[in-house]
Amino acid sequence: MSYYWKADKNGVITRKGMDLTDNLKECNDGNPYPNMAILYSKKIYKDFTMNLEYKNPAGDRGGAWIGFDGEKGKTWTDKNSGTMWCTCGTNGIKMAGTFTAYNGVKWDSALWDYWLDKADFNARWIKAKLVVKNGEIKYYIKIKGKWKLTWDTADYANPLYYTDWYDGGRIFLAANELGVQYRNIKIKEEKSTNDFSRFNSYYSKCVENQPLVKVDPGKYWYEDKGVLIRKNEELGEFQGKEWNLSNYQQNKMAYMFLNGNYVYSDNWQLDVDVTLGNSAWKRFYIGYGATDTVTWRKPNGGTVFWTDDNGGVCMEGNYASNEQIYGDTAESIKNFEKNKAHHYRIVAKAGVVHLYIDGIQVKEYVQQKYQKGGRVFFASNSVNTTFSNISIKTLESDFSQSSWSGYKEYYSSDITKNALTKVQEGTNWAIEDGVIRRKAQEPGMDDCRNYLDMAYLYLNDKKYTNFKLELDYKNGNSGWHRAPIGFGAKMGRHFMEEGGGITALVQPDGYVHFDGNNQSDGAFEEHVFWPVYDEKGNDVSTLKPYDETKWHHMVMEVADGYVTVTVDGFKYVYEMALPSYYNGGYIYLAANSVWAEYKNIKIEDYSEMYNSDDKGWIPKREDIEYDFEYREKEENNSIWSWIYKEL
Repeated sequence: MSYYWKADKNGVITRKGMDLTDNLKECNDGNPYPNMAILYSKKIYKDFTMNLEYKNPAGDRGGAWIGFDGEKGKTWTDKNSGTMWCTCGTNGIKMAGTFTAYNGVKWDSALWDYWLDKADFNARWIKAKLVVKNGEIKYYIKIKGKWKLTWDTADYANPLYYTDWYDGGRIFLAANELGVQYRNIKIKEEKSTNDFSRFNSYYSKCVENQPLVKVDPGKYWYEDKGVLIRKNEELGEFQGKEWNLSNYQQNKMAYMFLNGNYVYSDNWQLDVDVTLGNSAWKRFYIGYGATDTVTWRKPNGGTVFWTDDNGGVCMEGNYASNEQIYGDTAESIKNFEKNKAHHYRIVAKAGVVHLYIDGIQVKEYVQQKYQKGGRVFFASNSVNTTFSNISIKTLESDFSQSSWSGYKEYYSSDITKNALTKVQEGTNWAIEDGVIRRKAQEPGMDDCRNYLDMAYLYLNDKKYTNFKLELDYKNGNSGWHRAPIGFGAKMGRHFMEEGGGITALVQPDGYVHFDGNNQSDGAFEEHVFWPVYDEKGNDVSTLKPYDETKWHHMVMEVADGYVTVTVDGFKYVYEMALPSYYNGGYIYLAANSVWAEYKNIKIEDYSEMYNSDDKGWIPKREDIEYDFEYREKEENNSIWSWIYKEL
């Protein structure tokens, strides 16, 4: 075969040649410098998987090396001219040559050591596997029947990569000790599918102050059978410790916008599996609601969420206002395994965006109007971040749900100036799993008071005069944070005009209101139950404690000329006399506070109890004819009483 190598009929390749007796001492620790004979492949390989077995002459010596990116006439000590591994001693592994490490720094002519737990190399055949693909360099040793990745640590699943410095080379075997042997060598070329048809790729040097620029997706990403993998980058001016500067988390950000028909629907669901990268704080970002090709640090750039390697859950972007960027957190994921894939889901439905990690809902936000029609995107500046099993689907439209049967929807931007206008059911309201929810239409209205951006939902099955209403409600989270319930209205009339009825509501601070046409029809008034104190000075009328973010149960009863309300079984009964004009009408929900919610609505009609056509008991003449002319004192002469005498 050559002066330094021979192959037998079974395909076993053995290192031979000069007597290395005098060099045994300096080679037995895996010294990669002296007396190195190299056997190159004839073919040039870029991405590949190589399996083989090798054996060192003695267990405590490491003369058998396996490498790639070789160039004839050069060795691993030359720049960009090869990387190789060997085992030495009981469990030691050495790596020599060119590679890019976890922190994005390229190493040339480097020599690193690693120790593999539970390994026992000794003088036996060792099975090894070298995988060079999609920017990763992975060297495996089989220990007790299982492949073990070298340089696999608790912090990094695999810290070794290649970048633009590698464009293919020769696979090689190298040995500097007589008797080193190799067998069962198998090489398979690997090619990524690199199908980016579902995506549009962009890049920003810094998401804080630099624009997104459209780029070739292959410059920053691999795609392999549906898996997106973030490529490595040369850090340039960011070297060493500077990689982890706090502001660097925003730099060198590669984007992938997901294409699809979901942008035409307000209701959709995204599912994706993510593994954390190995650099730049190991960050990845899943974004939604981006209606422009700008970063999430700008208006119309959407909102992102992610998990840190300790399981911390974070959100950032325009989830609350398109004009201001906010940051938010959620409860950390317990026992988060940072080197494992985790499942992330975003569900936009019925005006709410729900965020899930591994099946657990971690946060929910209002789906703002400016986010609708926006795109989903993935972003990362951390090498080896992967996004896999990506799926997105549209969900049933709010407009098509049969649950709207029995409701009529009206809307006015300002009920003090404009009448309510009939709109399609589902325009400002949504129904999800039996919950009726006020959707976002006019974001940024922090003070819409009690008359701006007002959406009404009438229960149009029938009119009610005397009734009992029970429901659960939750205060909204914008404006004055209210969730009113009204009654006694004409269809399409609001509570500030004639025929608009009366509303009951609870303020976030626990004060109960009756607002509307309380005294005369067409004259708006507020009836607020301010604190009432008992003889000990306790406030007995204000709902305390009252959590506006929780569900509350209200019972409203209209009968005998009064309206009464109780909340959550609180002992105080809120009561108001009905005005003389009251003659019943429609029950309705009215809200301009986003995310006001209602459910479990039950109405008991009292009309049979108060039906004027039912005369009830009619007394006979002898039942009502009495003589009231006489009265007598009781024996103690202190109490007069009537003595009835039947005529």
